[in-house]
Amino acid sequence: MTEEGCMLCDTRDLAHCSLVCKSWTLEAQKAIYHNVRLDAVHYCQREDELSEKRRRKSSLFDRNGDPRDPAQQRLQLFATAVRANSYLGSLVEILKVPYMTREACQADLARAISALPNLRYVDLPEGLFSDEPSFLTLREELRYICGDLRRMKYTKGAEASFEILAQTRLWPNLEVLELSGLAIEPDVLLYGLASFPALHEVKLQNMECLNDDVFNINPSTPIFPPIPKLVLEGPGLTAAGLVKYLSRPAVPEILSNLTIIDTSIQIQDLYTILVSATHLTDLTIRQTVTNSLPLSPIPPLKSTSLTTLYFEILPKTTATTTNSHSSVESYYTYLATSLLSSSLPNLTSLFTYYPPLPTLLLDDSTLPSISTSFTNLSLSFDPAPTQKDSAPPPTQQHSAHPPPSQRSSFLPPRSSFLSPNNPPSDRHHPTPIPPSSALSSLQKPLTLYTKPPAAPELEWSVTTIMPPSVAEGRKGSMSATRPMSVAATEYGGVSPYSTGGGNGGGPGSGGTGGGGGGGFLTVPGLNQDGLATGIGDKERERRASGVAFGEVVGGFRASYFGGLAGGGDGRRGSRSSEGHGNGSGSGNVHGHGHGGNGNGRGVGEWMGSE
Repeated sequence: MTEEGCMLCDTRDLAHCSLVCKSWTLEAQKAIYHNVRLDAVHYCQREDELSEKRRRKSSLFDRNGDPRDPAQQRLQLFATAVRANSYLGSLVEILKVPYMTREACQADLARAISALPNLRYVDLPEGLFSDEPSFLTLREELRYICGDLRRMKYTKGAEASFEILAQTRLWPNLEVLELSGLAIEPDVLLYGLASFPALHEVKLQNMECLNDDVFNINPSTPIFPPIPKLVLEGPGLTAAGLVKYLSRPAVPEILSNLTIIDTSIQIQDLYTILVSATHLTDLTIRQTVTNSLPLSPIPPLKSTSLTTLYFEILPKTTATTTNSHSSVESYYTYLATSLLSSSLPNLTSLFTYYPPLPTLLLDDSTLPSISTSFTNLSLSFDPAPTQKDSAPPPTQQHSAHPPPSQRSSFLPPRSSFLSPNNPPSDRHHPTPIPPSSALSSLQKPLTLYTKPPAAPELEWSVTTIMPPSVAEGRKGSMSATRPMSVAATEYGGVSPYSTGGGNGGGPGSGGTGGGGGGGFLTVPGLNQDGLATGIGDKERERRASGVAFGEVVGGFRASYFGGLAGGGDGRRGSRSSEGHGNGSGSGNVHGHGHGGNGNGRGVGEWMGSE
């Protein structure tokens, strides 16, 4: 079963294979019922045929009634099958239900869940997470039947359900827990987290109790447990509290993925967290700022374990704010200075909302020197000096720019930046890195993903920096900045920069639990980190409709112009998107048309493909 195919057709074919012989039955049942997906429609041409059959089957007296919901009928049939055969119900570990179906068919979903004792991941309606009274039956089925759940969410209104976790000890194998907007005390939060010994990921969003006191050690209450993946969102927590948490034994060795979104942690204090998190590999920092970095010297970001960094600093645009974009430049200049100081040796992927960053790294003459920025500070680490630091400062060639002593240490002149639409390098050839540049000190190739903050819906633009290698005889170079779709076509349709995260598997995307816009919960499969990935039904429907329409139009054009060039009468074929023309010659317009035999076939690549 592939994501590009039709899941319903694949399941139907597998069910037919189970009827061939008895030896195939058990294996086919395991494959069918392990991961159940109840799609609303077929993502192939069969959906047109089924829709026509449903319209014809409707009687004369029922034509003005409510239309039948195929997804609801499939959910009812599935509930009947697993309730009639307990063995089939014990095989189900993942159940994916469309958004509208799980919101409207609560009774049918509860009937199905009551027969699934080994269920781990399931799409649940949003009202269940906030303890709405209409979801009482479904909530009780989850508590007493599904004891092996791996993911759960509590939102505002579910304070009573979260408080009883310490007494009931529900779901001992729970791995992912999301808490959003709960008005609870800090001790209730600690007791609730202590009831889940197998937690792998915790998300705390807009929690009033989330402050520095949560990480204190109190003999009368449990401590905040070590979590491999921690997501913190909302004000209240400072860098001092997080460093206090990282100073406990076993926490730095376990924490590998940290996300900080609009908290009270200042960017100038971020280096203290990196120094304490010795095994951190993925860091996401997203902050909305109004002021530039302070003028006092700030140590660079230093980490020997960090490989992926999401550095998303956005300006806060208000009616009284006029210089918001210039305040962001100092943060990215600080980031560029940290990169060029060789304090992040293992960093391979960097995501930012600052398109001029590649140009800023290449033209490092405007960046402040690390050795002069914090030589008078007493730190626990001593960054290794680079060739740029030991060299004498360059002379000022243009009097238009003030000397570094007259401006902020992390605020470069605007004239040093080039326009994002006019990259410094040629579009087809990488720009060589001079040996005297600080980029030559990079130890590993670095991939930069940039995106303008005013258009976050655009795709990421990719720039690859290759440091020089004496062993391989390679000189340093920087590729041109290109969109990911362009980079994907150069690698045979598969982007080499995809990190496989979150919804859709692209960089900078993250999954959400339990909701969302007509899609499924992101658990149709497990990636290399053991996390669930996948795409929603809207995306699949868009791809299927786009490819089908592109094939039809492409076949029409290819057949028409192919037959015209061959001197014959090109005619469009049926669903195979083929055309025939009598004559000789060839034509190619967004498809392939061949003369001789007069055969033209529409490829449909011009508008239907991704």
